[in-house]
Amino acid sequence: MRIGTWNVLSFYQSGALKKLLSQLDSYKIDITALQEKRWTGEGIIDKKNHTIFYSCDRKRHIFGTGFIVNKRIKHLVTDFKAKTPRICKIRVRGLFFNYSLICVHTPTEEKDDDEKDNFYEDLDQIYEECPKRDVKIILGDLNVK
Repeated sequence: MRIGTWNVLSFYQSGALKKLLSQLDSYKIDITALQEKRWTGEGIIDKKNHTIFYSCDRKRHIFGTGFIVNKRIKHLVTDFKAKTPRICKIRVRGLFFNYSLICVHTPTEEKDDDEKDNFYEDLDQIYEECPKRDVKIILGDLNVK
Protein backbone atom coordinates (compact mmCIF):
# COMPACT_ATOMS: atom_id res chain seq x y z
CA MET A 1 0.00 0.00 0.00
CA ARG A 2 1.40 3.39 -1.02
CA ILE A 3 0.48 6.42 1.11
CA GLY A 4 1.12 10.07 0.25
CA THR A 5 0.20 13.51 1.54
CA TRP A 6 -0.80 16.50 -0.53
CA ASN A 7 -1.35 20.12 0.48
CA VAL A 8 -3.84 21.31 -2.10
CA LEU A 9 -4.16 25.09 -1.90
CA SER A 10 -5.53 25.11 -5.46
CA PHE A 11 -7.96 22.22 -4.86
CA TYR A 12 -10.90 24.60 -4.86
CA GLN A 13 -10.14 25.68 -8.44
CA SER A 14 -12.00 24.26 -11.42
CA GLY A 15 -10.45 21.06 -12.76
CA ALA A 16 -7.96 20.71 -9.89
CA LEU A 17 -9.52 17.49 -8.57
CA LYS A 18 -9.36 15.83 -11.99
CA LYS A 19 -5.66 16.76 -12.33
CA LEU A 20 -4.87 15.49 -8.84
CA LEU A 21 -6.61 12.15 -9.42
CA SER A 22 -4.70 11.74 -12.67
CA GLN A 23 -1.41 12.34 -10.86
CA LEU A 24 -2.30 9.85 -8.13
CA ASP A 25 -3.04 7.23 -10.77
CA SER A 26 0.27 7.88 -12.54
CA TYR A 27 2.20 7.40 -9.27
CA LYS A 28 0.00 4.44 -8.23
CA ILE A 29 -0.75 5.95 -4.81
CA ASP A 30 -3.41 4.07 -2.86
CA ILE A 31 -4.15 6.57 -0.06
CA THR A 32 -3.49 10.29 -0.07
CA ALA A 33 -4.00 12.65 2.86
CA LEU A 34 -5.29 16.10 1.85
CA GLN A 35 -5.09 19.46 3.59
CA GLU A 36 -6.60 22.86 2.74
CA LYS A 37 -9.33 21.41 0.52
CA ARG A 38 -11.54 24.46 1.09
CA TRP A 39 -14.81 22.70 0.35
CA THR A 40 -17.79 23.00 2.70
CA GLY A 41 -19.25 20.34 4.97
CA GLU A 42 -18.12 16.76 5.35
CA GLY A 43 -18.81 13.53 3.56
CA ILE A 44 -17.78 10.82 1.13
CA ILE A 45 -17.70 11.23 -2.65
CA ASP A 46 -17.25 8.37 -5.11
CA LYS A 47 -15.41 9.13 -8.34
CA LYS A 48 -14.49 6.77 -11.18
CA ASN A 49 -11.36 5.20 -9.63
CA HIS A 50 -11.28 6.92 -6.24
CA THR A 51 -13.29 7.67 -3.12
CA ILE A 52 -12.83 10.99 -1.33
CA PHE A 53 -13.42 11.22 2.42
CA TYR A 54 -13.42 14.81 3.67
CA SER A 55 -14.02 17.15 6.60
CA CYS A 56 -14.29 20.92 5.97
CA ASP A 57 -15.79 24.02 7.54
CA ARG A 58 -19.59 23.92 7.37
CA LYS A 59 -20.07 27.37 5.79
CA ARG A 60 -16.77 28.95 4.77
CA HIS A 61 -14.25 27.74 2.18
CA ILE A 62 -11.36 27.48 4.65
CA PHE A 63 -9.17 24.66 5.96
CA GLY A 64 -10.40 21.16 5.22
CA THR A 65 -8.74 17.77 5.52
CA GLY A 66 -9.45 14.44 3.91
CA PHE A 67 -8.27 11.32 2.18
CA ILE A 68 -8.41 10.05 -1.37
CA VAL A 69 -8.55 6.26 -1.50
CA ASN A 70 -8.05 4.26 -4.67
CA LYS A 71 -11.05 2.02 -5.51
CA ARG A 72 -8.89 -1.11 -5.53
CA ILE A 73 -8.37 -0.83 -1.75
CA LYS A 74 -11.59 0.97 -0.73
CA HIS A 75 -12.97 -2.30 0.63
CA LEU A 76 -10.18 -2.17 3.25
CA VAL A 77 -11.45 1.12 4.73
CA THR A 78 -13.49 0.17 7.79
CA ASP A 79 -14.20 3.59 9.29
CA PHE A 80 -14.08 7.33 8.58
CA LYS A 81 -14.50 10.07 11.15
CA ALA A 82 -14.63 13.81 10.42
CA LYS A 83 -13.59 15.41 13.72
CA THR A 84 -13.09 19.08 12.76
CA PRO A 85 -12.18 20.99 9.58
CA ARG A 86 -8.56 20.48 10.69
CA ILE A 87 -8.72 16.78 11.69
CA CYS A 88 -10.17 13.60 10.21
CA LYS A 89 -9.35 9.88 10.43
CA ILE A 90 -9.78 6.70 8.42
CA ARG A 91 -9.17 3.15 9.59
CA VAL A 92 -7.73 0.67 7.11
CA ARG A 93 -7.65 -3.10 7.51
CA GLY A 94 -4.19 -4.60 7.06
CA LEU A 95 -2.84 -8.12 6.74
CA PHE A 96 -1.43 -8.46 10.27
CA PHE A 97 -2.83 -5.31 11.94
CA ASN A 98 -5.01 -2.32 11.14
CA TYR A 99 -3.97 1.28 10.50
CA SER A 100 -5.57 4.41 11.91
CA LEU A 101 -4.51 7.31 9.67
CA ILE A 102 -5.13 10.77 11.13
CA CYS A 103 -4.93 13.70 8.72
CA VAL A 104 -4.24 17.10 10.31
CA HIS A 105 -3.83 20.73 9.34
CA THR A 106 -2.15 22.27 12.39
CA PRO A 107 -2.68 25.93 13.34
CA THR A 108 0.41 28.09 12.86
CA GLU A 109 2.34 29.58 15.77
CA GLU A 110 0.70 32.99 15.19
CA LYS A 111 -2.79 31.67 16.04
CA ASP A 112 -4.13 32.38 19.51
CA ASP A 113 -3.45 29.92 22.30
CA ASP A 114 -7.10 28.88 22.65
CA GLU A 115 -7.29 27.78 19.01
CA LYS A 116 -4.05 25.80 19.32
CA ASP A 117 -5.14 24.22 22.63
CA ASN A 118 -8.50 23.21 21.14
CA PHE A 119 -6.75 21.66 18.13
CA TYR A 120 -4.40 19.56 20.27
CA GLU A 121 -7.26 18.48 22.56
CA ASP A 122 -9.23 17.32 19.50
CA LEU A 123 -6.15 15.53 18.14
CA ASP A 124 -5.53 13.81 21.46
CA GLN A 125 -9.18 12.74 21.63
CA ILE A 126 -9.27 11.23 18.13
CA TYR A 127 -5.90 9.51 18.75
CA GLU A 128 -7.20 7.96 21.97
CA GLU A 129 -10.34 6.74 20.16
CA CYS A 130 -8.18 4.59 17.87
CA PRO A 131 -8.09 0.92 18.86
CA LYS A 132 -5.03 0.15 21.01
CA ARG A 133 -3.59 -2.48 18.64
CA ASP A 134 -3.81 -0.29 15.52
CA VAL A 135 -0.74 1.30 13.99
CA LYS A 136 -1.51 5.00 14.39
CA ILE A 137 -0.05 7.46 11.88
CA ILE A 138 -0.51 11.23 12.06
CA LEU A 139 0.15 12.91 8.72
CA GLY A 140 -0.59 16.17 7.01
CA ASP A 141 0.37 19.83 7.19
CA LEU A 142 2.06 20.29 10.56
CA ASN A 143 2.93 23.95 9.83
CA VAL A 144 6.52 23.68 11.01
CA LYS A 145 8.46 26.93 10.76
